[in-house]
Amino acid sequence: MKSPRKLLAGIAALALLDIEEEYDAKRWEVILQNYHDDPNPNPSWRVLNPLLRKCVWWILDMGKQRTSKLLYSSLIERIDDDDDQPTLSAQALEALREFLGEQNRASVADDEAAAAGNEVTSSSEVALLAEDWRLSQFWYDPDTAKTVAREVLSLCGSVESPFVACIACPTLYVYLKVSQWMSDKKKFQLSFNDIAVQLDLISKVHGTKLAENYFNNIPEKSKGVEAYGVLLNCYARDKSVEKAEAIMQKMRELGQTTFTFNVMLNLYRLVEKHDKIDLLVHEMEEKGIKYDKFTFSILFNTYADLSDTIGMDRIVQRMEYYPNMVLDWIAYSIAAKEFIKAGLTKKALEMLKKSEGLILASKRRSMAYEFLLTQYAAIGEKDEVLRLWELHKKTEKIYNKSYISMITSLLKLDDIEEAEKIFEEWDSSELFYDFQVPNFLIGAYCRKGLMEKAETLINRARMKRGKPLAQTWYYLASGYVNVNEMPKAIEALKVAVSAFRPGWKPSGPILVACLEYLKEKGDVEEAKEFLGLLLGKGVLSIGIHDKLSSYMENADLIAQASHLMEEDAVGMYGEVTENLEPKQMGDLVMDGEIKGMSELK
Repeated sequence: MKSPRKLLAGIAALALLDIEEEYDAKRWEVILQNYHDDPNPNPSWRVLNPLLRKCVWWILDMGKQRTSKLLYSSLIERIDDDDDQPTLSAQALEALREFLGEQNRASVADDEAAAAGNEVTSSSEVALLAEDWRLSQFWYDPDTAKTVAREVLSLCGSVESPFVACIACPTLYVYLKVSQWMSDKKKFQLSFNDIAVQLDLISKVHGTKLAENYFNNIPEKSKGVEAYGVLLNCYARDKSVEKAEAIMQKMRELGQTTFTFNVMLNLYRLVEKHDKIDLLVHEMEEKGIKYDKFTFSILFNTYADLSDTIGMDRIVQRMEYYPNMVLDWIAYSIAAKEFIKAGLTKKALEMLKKSEGLILASKRRSMAYEFLLTQYAAIGEKDEVLRLWELHKKTEKIYNKSYISMITSLLKLDDIEEAEKIFEEWDSSELFYDFQVPNFLIGAYCRKGLMEKAETLINRARMKRGKPLAQTWYYLASGYVNVNEMPKAIEALKVAVSAFRPGWKPSGPILVACLEYLKEKGDVEEAKEFLGLLLGKGVLSIGIHDKLSSYMENADLIAQASHLMEEDAVGMYGEVTENLEPKQMGDLVMDGEIKGMSELK
């Protein structure tokens, strides 16, 4: 009997042959039978389980029921009888714990979770099913899901009383459900809430136009305030002011809620119709419509947009004394960030202290600590950053995101030495090795021209099986240009361009420096190869690529290249370098969690 490893190789080889030739059931059967007859298989036989199961069922499909059942029974017996159960490594277990912890925090169904939405939500809305790598599922993109759904429905039309089972494909289920609702709406009596849920799902899957058509086909008596609210939100999302105003007028007849006013307030803020915001606020006061946290957030951000610090302060004071208003750390953190932008450090510090005082009452404490660390750093409060970090470690389990937040906060304070201490603490923590953690430090080294330190840290990370990111190579390229190590800069930039997604744009000065070096070197072939890479990855358009190729023979390359790259939207002042750096955790929280609540996009 061959070893399991050789057996696996044999099965793989036959599988490749079967792709090009006819299936040879006899060969499969002989190999699997030999496996079954081996009385003492090597413990590493487990690696064959997934493939063996497939082979068993393949033989069953070929009509070899007896053989397949025999092999399958043997396989199950060996699984059950084996006491040596497979285990995860310490790093894998830690990564799993970290992921589950983040999932639990993200799924908390409280006011903070509601504040994390990217748009106004109502009780009639539903969210599309989210991907979950823990489940064996197939995730289709919209075009694929629509195509498969159409085919399935077409087949169902030719069958009496059809049944469709969606096995491990939730995205397909959503599209089928929408199609079912649209085709069955005339057969069943739906409630106002049912119609609103369907309308919201249609808008998210197919867009506002189809949702609008669906709404127009609903009988007038079935158009409740819930459906009008969903359509209002669709128009606000598209910034269709006139259509939104028409729906708002209709809802004045049906009955309005805080939600509908929030939608319109936020729409007017986004399109900068501030005079209409004042009119809506006055209307809310007259009709006794109560404010909620979203209302205050919109009004606060409106004043922030106008740099009206007095108005910002007035909203905070009113929010604090508003009847039955329960505040959380998020509300004060939003205020703090806007006061920081306005340059009111003292006021921002006051808001941060109030936000910090509400952390323990929150179910998202780690997120709160991570964000506040970055905000204390933004106003230069190093002592507060260090104090809050120690408090965070005492109260919560520290994961990678918290280390990222702390390291970036210290780098913002230009304290590399302290950031290195935190990195060493993380490196010895046995957490999952996320290359983003050392990547921030590598970026700082490159910006300061400490290339030897950057190289040492990359090699050290690689020894721990860390894989450099695309921006790691771009950091290196930028650093090498700054210290005039151009051969290394070009090689690093090539790797960066290859690793980034198509369409990414590097900093113009760095790219020009590399092209100028190649020109002075006289290596036309390498220059053409480099320009070809930039063209292939979408960094340069065809026209700009052709012009730069010809400019490689001209003397005044820098002036010409800089002008061309400006036309081609390649960053000229290093702003792309800044964008490439993964956002600090605090900024991620603000963009993905808090900003949704504050701006209600």
